[in-house]
Amino acid sequence: SMNQLNQYFRKAELKITLPSKGQYYPPGAIKLDANGEVDVYPMTAADELTMKTPDALLTGESTVKVIQSCVPAIPNAWLIPSMDVDIILIAIRIATYGPKMSISSNVPRTGTKQDHEMDLQAIIESIDTEMVPNTVDLNNGLKIVCRPMNYQQLSLVRKNTFEKQRMARTLNDTKMSDEEKQTEFNKIFESLTQINVDSLVANIESIITPEGAVQNREEIDAFVKNVRLQDVNSIRAKVEEIGKTGQIQPLKAQTPEEDVEKGAPKTYEVPVLFDNSDFFAYRS
Repeated sequence: SMNQLNQYFRKAELKITLPSKGQYYPPGAIKLDANGEVDVYPMTAADELTMKTPDALLTGESTVKVIQSCVPAIPNAWLIPSMDVDIILIAIRIATYGPKMSISSNVPRTGTKQDHEMDLQAIIESIDTEMVPNTVDLNNGLKIVCRPMNYQQLSLVRKNTFEKQRMARTLNDTKMSDEEKQTEFNKIFESLTQINVDSLVANIESIITPEGAVQNREEIDAFVKNVRLQDVNSIRAKVEEIGKTGQIQPLKAQTPEEDVEKGAPKTYEVPVLFDNSDFFAYRS
């Protein structure tokens, strides 16, 4: 029977247009409405607890569960292209706590702590959603079709990079000989290099040759490892250009006069990060 309390359940608080416009999603991975938008619901109590689970935050599992709860149009959030992630999280924050949010920063050189109030709705409206061509022509006649990484690929890269960097920091505290430490550092460096290669391979949809399109991941991996540096740099430049779509600009903060007199710059940039538990913990 129908729950008599259904009318009191949460409802969609806002609609958003995604920077990707629904591109780069596999078939059936997103359901846009007639205007090309998605509904965003506020978090439940269970969602808020999910965003405070450290292990799940590191793997991205928390973010995926909350997005799937608050944006029903996306049944599998692992498949979200990276350019859509921030705007979705901002919209969930607005739907849950409202458009205002406070963050803190430390003034460069002096370390003075400052609090800043952000208008998240204004941030959404300022996001660059212009799509850029996703292909690059190399001098050897090949056409590289690029794509943003999806959230699953992005989370794996972040997790692996974090683990390797943590291993590098802990090596200094071990009782290994200098030679043993150097050997381990070399292994970590090789692993980080491979992570960078894997990231670039993940950003390549296909390679168009005179004989046809190549989509085999192993063949693309071998191509990236053996092609000229100039060609790799061209691909990276295109990937970075695509990555600017949906990118959140840092907050420009004004330095107090007394700190400027002590040598601090008059203004400085404050990175605004959304994919973490703090983003959903502050309610002011």
